[in-house]
Amino acid sequence: MPEPRHSRGVLCPSGSAWVDRCSWSNVDGGSMDFGERFDPNRHISNVLTGREVRLLSSDKSILPGIVGVPGCAELIGGVTEIGVDRIIMESGARFELHTHPGAHILYVMRSRGFIHIDGVDYEIGAGDTVFVPADYAHGVKTNTAVTEPFELLAFGVPHMPLESPDRMTLVTDPARAASRSV
Repeated sequence: MPEPRHSRGVLCPSGSAWVDRCSWSNVDGGSMDFGERFDPNRHISNVLTGREVRLLSSDKSILPGIVGVPGCAELIGGVTEIGVDRIIMESGARFELHTHPGAHILYVMRSRGFIHIDGVDYEIGAGDTVFVPADYAHGVKTNTAVTEPFELLAFGVPHMPLESPDRMTLVTDPARAASRSV
């Protein structure tokens, strides 16, 4: 099978977001088709200049000192949504111990903070990435010694909208929360 090519004749690199439509052979020799055409209105989003939204806890209360900017998101194979959002946390803000229905990777854009996993606070700063498995209890908080906002990119699979109360579930089990609280 010839190398996959973009409709304009350009080679289609694996994982390329700019491809209109590509297909290539998988290891079994079958064809893999990567669905919809690229739509710049849906597939390009600026998380630095986009509109800020308030984030909700699973009890539908507004999370104080935390806003987000929605990035782009799309369905993979018409089933699972992947997406990215920017999270901005004022000094002193925190996400209490919680879980998400999907796995996510956090990328620290600026400042310093902590991710709390398995009873340990890990300090993270600009350039750090953190993988958090699906349904894994964790918390995030700012470093209160730093006054600048703590900014993260959150890449999620499956992705849930920032303003959805279903995006995260607070850990309410007292025994689990006592041993793993932020």
